[in-house]
Amino acid sequence: PMHDDRWHQTHDTTLAYADRLKPHKGLEGISFNCDPKPKGAAKTDAELVTEAQALEQLGTDLKRRGLRLLVHAHAPEMADHAREWRYFFHHTSPASVGICLDTHWVYRGGENVMDVLREAGARVGDVHLRNSAGSIWLEELGDGDVDYKAVAIELKKLRYKGWLTVELAWDPQTQRTRPLVEDLRRSREYAERIFSTY
Repeated sequence: PMHDDRWHQTHDTTLAYADRLKPHKGLEGISFNCDPKPKGAAKTDAELVTEAQALEQLGTDLKRRGLRLLVHAHAPEMADHAREWRYFFHHTSPASVGICLDTHWVYRGGENVMDVLREAGARVGDVHLRNSAGSIWLEELGDGDVDYKAVAIELKKLRYKGWLTVELAWDPQTQRTRPLVEDLRRSREYAERIFSTY
């Protein structure tokens, strides 16, 4: 939780994790989710102010440790024309708060992936990749509801140098035909082909 007084504990816990992980080579940033309210209730204006200030403080303190805060979002943050996402995005500084853009949660939240990607721009430091057909998650990353060719073209325009993270998940209706290891291999190959071609 970052939208109420509990943000102090979340902040301290996150910094403790960062301090424990920092000695491991390769750690560049922390991908971070703000908890939603129960039953997907919208956060109040005052809660959004608290959340943005808390994210700014956490991002500033991680930056002092040589790490980047990358805020990840799910469907609740995309509700009501991405009200929560847009609030913290426009009320935090690019120097302290980056974005982990989960393209399919943007899509599931009812927003246009390309519009959110363009708005996020250079603040994006990690892109989560998953796709669906008819809004049902695919067994592997491939062509579907999210146009990854367009995403790849936009990232190239941005001279993107961040992470591309395949993140598979399955709906109850997802047709599963292969072992996870094979799905991951095929997903990696798809990502390599799309993001190196466009």
